[in-house]
Amino acid sequence: MKEGPASVLLRLFTHPACAGCGPVVKSAWELHEAFKGRFELKTISLETKPGLDEAFAQGIKTIPTILLFVEGVEVERIIGAPAAGQLEQTLQKILNP
Repeated sequence: MKEGPASVLLRLFTHPACAGCGPVVKSAWELHEAFKGRFELKTISLETKPGLDEAFAQGIKTIPTILLFVEGVEVERIIGAPAAGQLEQTLQKILNP
């Protein structure tokens, strides 16, 4: 069985006032547990100045937005709430090449 990449990071840009963000955050954390921590998960709130600065630096214009990085390189960007199963399928593809 092939091993996945050594470093996978999922960055999830969100805001407490975003109605669609809560379910995406919950789903991301459930997948983090299901994949037994094989990727790092970082939620970034646009409610804070550092979060806004980071979103601006990454070109985030819509929330929720999910960025996936492998070895520090962005490999996937999901804008808006992903369809059921889309995030899991994307993670499967990255973690089990």
